[in-house]
Amino acid sequence: MSVSFLVILAAGQVPTGDDWKAALREHRVPLQFTHVLDFGTNSGFVPVKVNGHESGFYFGKEDYSELGRLYPALSKINLKRPAAFSFGFGGHGLECASAAYSAALLVARFNVAFDPQGATFMSEPQLLEAARLCEQLGD
Repeated sequence: MSVSFLVILAAGQVPTGDDWKAALREHRVPLQFTHVLDFGTNSGFVPVKVNGHESGFYFGKEDYSELGRLYPALSKINLKRPAAFSFGFGGHGLECASAAYSAALLVARFNVAFDPQGATFMSEPQLLEAARLCEQLGD
């Protein structure tokens, strides 16, 4: 089973590699990336360490128009030229933690997250709490 978090940003807010590194330093989440996440070109599995444990998540840019048709709640987002990114994970707790921590970073610095499974918006504190719970499941 695959699950994901969606993060919606204004096109002008899509972080550069330097923005992403700054967010990692500033928010001190327990993630270590083997390479800088490039929101313009990366897709697929992104290896990450969560508190020193090997893990990762699936990353991709999504078609916002299509997501809007699938999830009507997204119509509440009022952004100029929205861009959507997915942070997907399988059944392992550390994959969930790495995806939730990454989504929390974007929400803290840039905009909003959406849980398509529950059709709800998530705040940074909610994502951080989800990440901590998932991390406990991974132990």
